[in-house]
Amino acid sequence: MVFFPWSKDYSVGIRLIDNDHKALVEAINNLHEAIQMDDPDREVDVALSFLARYVREHFQREEQLMADYGYPDLLPHKATHRKLARTVHAIRKVHAQHPGQFDYDKLMGFLRDWLLHHIVGSDMKYVPYLRGETKARAPQGDRKPVFSDWLPRELATVQLEVPPDKVELIERCAALLKESGRPAKALAELADPVAGMTMQEAVGLVKHLLRE
Repeated sequence: MVFFPWSKDYSVGIRLIDNDHKALVEAINNLHEAIQMDDPDREVDVALSFLARYVREHFQREEQLMADYGYPDLLPHKATHRKLARTVHAIRKVHAQHPGQFDYDKLMGFLRDWLLHHIVGSDMKYVPYLRGETKARAPQGDRKPVFSDWLPRELATVQLEVPPDKVELIERCAALLKESGRPAKALAELADPVAGMTMQEAVGLVKHLLRE
């Protein structure tokens, strides 16, 4: 019996997003199958690796579409994405070092409930914007423009206040990020909320999924 069968009720009516969601459902089902094996740790690790990578790729595609269509709640939606991506990454990190500590029933219940809430709850809210049924709101008053509020552009303009002694550092970082070499990649990874997560942080994020 399939752990998490796909339902038409989960469809947002946008093929690219639906295909991504179906792939995520399949990844969770594959993880459930791996858990049922006599010696599941290696197969679970493979399934978690795929899930962690695919979640981040899906979130990036989804966020680009929301930005393209001017979805006004993009910033809080992105914050939810970051939290979920960190949690999935933490699950993978802790399992790689301490697989026996996980309560697999809790893990699968968490992933199922998260995906249901994400698809049926959060994602359904942006559907009218992507379909053109609801028009995006233009920025109001003197609110400072944020890159995510606008249609994508080749280079973004970001306004922020920093201490005078940090201005030169910010300018150097901005100039570096325009490049495509290894230093630019390293700087981007440093700002990534997933990269560099310590084991202590990972355990703290997934402690509710561990054996008592």
